[in-house]
Amino acid sequence: MLRYPILCLLFALFLNSSSEAQTLKVMSYNIHHGYDKDEIDKLEEMGSFIKSSGADLVGLQEVDSLCNRSGKKDQMKRLAEITGMYYAFVRHFAYDGGAYGLGILSRFPIAEIRNDRITSLGKQGSLALLSAEVSLPGNSKVLFSTVHFALDQPTRLKQAEESIRFLKRDFPVILTGDLNAEPGTPEIVKLSDYFRGTGAYEQLSFPEHKPVKRIDYIFVSSTSLKKVLDTKVPGDIYHSDHLPLISRVKLKPVKQKGSSSLKVMSYNIHHANPPSRPDFIDLDAIARVISDQQPDLVAVQEVDVKTVRSGASVNEAELLGAKTGMRYYFAKAIDYDGGDYGLAILSKYKLSSVHTYPLPTAEGSGGEPRVLATAIVKVPGKGKMLFAATHLDAQRSPVNRKLQIAAIAQILEKEKLPVIIGGDFNAEQGTEVIDVLDKYFTRTCTGDCPYTIPVLQPVKTIDFIAFKPAGGFNVTEHKVINETYASDHLPVVVRFDLR
Repeated sequence: MLRYPILCLLFALFLNSSSEAQTLKVMSYNIHHGYDKDEIDKLEEMGSFIKSSGADLVGLQEVDSLCNRSGKKDQMKRLAEITGMYYAFVRHFAYDGGAYGLGILSRFPIAEIRNDRITSLGKQGSLALLSAEVSLPGNSKVLFSTVHFALDQPTRLKQAEESIRFLKRDFPVILTGDLNAEPGTPEIVKLSDYFRGTGAYEQLSFPEHKPVKRIDYIFVSSTSLKKVLDTKVPGDIYHSDHLPLISRVKLKPVKQKGSSSLKVMSYNIHHANPPSRPDFIDLDAIARVISDQQPDLVAVQEVDVKTVRSGASVNEAELLGAKTGMRYYFAKAIDYDGGDYGLAILSKYKLSSVHTYPLPTAEGSGGEPRVLATAIVKVPGKGKMLFAATHLDAQRSPVNRKLQIAAIAQILEKEKLPVIIGGDFNAEQGTEVIDVLDKYFTRTCTGDCPYTIPVLQPVKTIDFIAFKPAGGFNVTEHKVINETYASDHLPVVVRFDLR
């Protein structure tokens, strides 16, 4: 008789679970390659302690994988066996016949693992920032990350800035790590721009006997943290040269969005050469501009791949993908300076059916060959759509631009999927080129659009984002970012409410 009411109650609880607050027990632990301060192997004891702690998520630093010094053990695999948890490992660098790096243990399934690289002044050039998207009960998720900062403060400050850029999400983020910095230092203050720390400053974690400083931390994205329930540093765990830090945190309920949104950027990056610094390439600056806006899709123009001027080994498209945490596709337009020059598409979503279309130039015009880059992406809340990037001819005469926009219209007119195109069209509103664009697409800004070039005292708009069909997207925001250092163009950013 009670079966159906009980089933209804369970179903209601299931539906509501994703909007309830999540309570998680989190640990950060520098395990000193599984050995104590006297270099005695304590990996088994560490595993037993972690298991008995009841931690849901564990960030580990100084982890060995198949190194001679630690007995050729796969330490993360062994810890996972002892604890019964899911695990992930990424390396900072090769070391002693194996690898040395970071590890994560999770009581919940791990959906995606990332190894973003942060600055190091050592010979390795970069260190790992390990993050894993963890699937929590109730159809919710958290980005769980661990890191080990450098010994010198200037590098740590840069690493803090990079960590924020790599980890920004619109869902909860937890960062753990040995940051080699005490509370109140600039790098810890910088992390507080995005995160809130757990525990009191006087909860010391290093060294393990008679600790004198706090250098181990657990941070939670400020917008996601409801409450820190408690934090402790077990003072009798001498398996490493650090003490473990354990916090119980309650995350805010995840609000269910009524409609999805899509953020799109178009950016001519001037091959990452800041106008104020001739012959200098600053790809980090471009990556910062992009990451600060957290776009879903980016149309990038003037991209170098292995050119002399930008570095014979430097693939700007690939590096931008790595630095922003996005997938990428490079579309070559021409051979240039010992390498390639063209467009890139960056995407938070998987790219498929990528294609580069050559665009026409009038014979004898001396115009530089141009291309149209396209990719199909599957956007949550929208389904499949086609994203395109282009860069039209820059000559004073519009003859090539007219040919090129006509070719783009012909190529994309036949596309049955919704289309968004971004690019440097080298033409202003009211010209024949933009009139053709407007015939086949709807621009995200018409009339008094913000200027995009030059970056200092801009006087015209030549960078646009447009879409089709006209009723396929609802533009809720169109803006130009006033960033005057990184490139000679200002980036255009548009937010769509998907319908």
